[in-house]
Amino acid sequence: MLLSCFYAYIEPIAVPIAIFTLCITYWSEKYLLLRRYTTPPNTSADLVEEMTDFFLEMYVLAFA
Repeated sequence: MLLSCFYAYIEPIAVPIAIFTLCITYWSEKYLLLRRYTTPPNTSADLVEEMTDFFLEMYVLAFA
């Protein structure tokens, strides 16, 4: 918006286009946030322990 106001003297149509674009972006992000995006599934402690064990084994091999 600041950039479009800076160039408003050269291209006056830039300000309404920027306002329109900001409104479209706001409503599309709001729709996606409330309707389409979901929370990721919870990971259990078992997965964390398995990955920790795996990386500890790989760490030893990397520095061997």
